[in-house]
Amino acid sequence: ALFRKTGDAPWVGFALTPLGFGALARGDYPRAMSLLEEALALAREAQDTREIGIALQLMGEVELAQEHYAPASSLLEESLLLVREAKDKVDVASTLRLLGIVARCQGDWERATALLQESLELSREVNITEFEAESLCELGIIAGLQENADEASTLLRSALSKFDTTEQFGISRCLENLAAIAAKMGQWPRAATLYASAATLRDRIGSPLRPYEMADHDRLVRAVQAALGEAAFEEQWRASVTMTIEETVGLALREDPALSPQRREVVSLPPRSL
Repeated sequence: ALFRKTGDAPWVGFALTPLGFGALARGDYPRAMSLLEEALALAREAQDTREIGIALQLMGEVELAQEHYAPASSLLEESLLLVREAKDKVDVASTLRLLGIVARCQGDWERATALLQESLELSREVNITEFEAESLCELGIIAGLQENADEASTLLRSALSKFDTTEQFGISRCLENLAAIAAKMGQWPRAATLYASAATLRDRIGSPLRPYEMADHDRLVRAVQAALGEAAFEEQWRASVTMTIEETVGLALREDPALSPQRREVVSLPPRSL
């Protein structure tokens, strides 16, 4: 409000961008887009290439969250051109990761993997562990979709080990996808524990699942609930939500017995949504 009163347009834009990101994290997509569109207009007015790129990147993430893949890809590609021009490797890594998620959601796993690998390499180059972990998590998700449980578990646990315990959004995504592997391998109590712990973290930080994540997540949670039975599932869930984040991460990082050479069969689950 102060910057609006003083007419300091660039500072208004700087303030609007994190506000837009906060609305995105809370799942308030109309509010996020409104804030980011204003931030973009001010950045264009100031001819600030980097801020234009960041606003476009976040707008692309808002579209991605709503499963609007074509506009998400367009915004992110435009952002990528600008952040590459600004030689900002941090924003390049972040934009590549988001483009990788778009490609994964569209079923182009080969392109998604290439984008995420480039994001991973840049994240390591600029030594941002959180970005490295995020890219590893996304690569693990793709491996899981390709029914490669060993590789998926290794990548996801590697990602989880790199997140600081304060980075609860990233941790929750790793837990959810390790839970998905456990569900597919018939490790029902483990899956319930990891799903419950992830849900607890999301509630704590006020960050709901994105629409593009919901269908498969809900399908697998229902499968776990059906396999355990209502009473056992609820008991397992209640016990899990009382675990500390350190306890949950420790459990998730331990070797999954479902991935031992003696047991690699995948249980029959309801079909994945398209």
